[in-house]
Amino acid sequence: MAKVRPQGIRTLFLASLGFLLIGALLGYFASADVGHLALPILHEMRHSFGNVYAKGAWLRLFWLIFVHNTVSIALVMLLGFVLGIYPAWNLCLNGLVIGYLLHSDAVLHGIAPWRLIVFGLAPHGIFELTAVFWASSVGLLNGWAVLRVIAGLARRVLLPRKAVAVRGVEQSQSTPVQHFREVLDYNLHVLPILVALLLVAAFIESRITPILIQIGIGHSIR
Repeated sequence: MAKVRPQGIRTLFLASLGFLLIGALLGYFASADVGHLALPILHEMRHSFGNVYAKGAWLRLFWLIFVHNTVSIALVMLLGFVLGIYPAWNLCLNGLVIGYLLHSDAVLHGIAPWRLIVFGLAPHGIFELTAVFWASSVGLLNGWAVLRVIAGLARRVLLPRKAVAVRGVEQSQSTPVQHFREVLDYNLHVLPILVALLLVAAFIESRITPILIQIGIGHSIR
């Protein structure tokens, strides 16, 4: 039976938070240098969601946000099998966009970053970022599982069979292949939970966050 929580998942969750924080700090304090990375993503988001948001069609906006975020975390988990590179890069890039947005709104519109965080990001971000960090930690775990399998195969090829078989400690631990299967089971176990979190986040972002922005930020825009 697969473990409900694979060993190391909490550490990878914290690592995911760290990757996003690094990106956010770069986006905020080095906005002039990273604008070429952040602006295309912001333009694409405004093109995809801007018209729907302006028309007030919240149900359509809810669906677009939910599908976009669900596809995004699915890619993070799936592409994580490629040595965990994509989840780390995706977190840094998303953090960079958030940091750039906070800085640009502060400069262009005079909005205090804390207002944008409290009224514009936190309400739905509590659920969305939880799903993002969780999915990213699973993606990193997937990459680690693949590395273990590769290392196990290399060890079998390079080391004499007797040297591997003598190690009785390994018999009490999961083999790389067993660990890989456990990780696959964990992917299937957490996916419905992540989808549920994104459903809640999409509803808040499409229905409640715009109201909170008008209350807490709208009057602050110069």
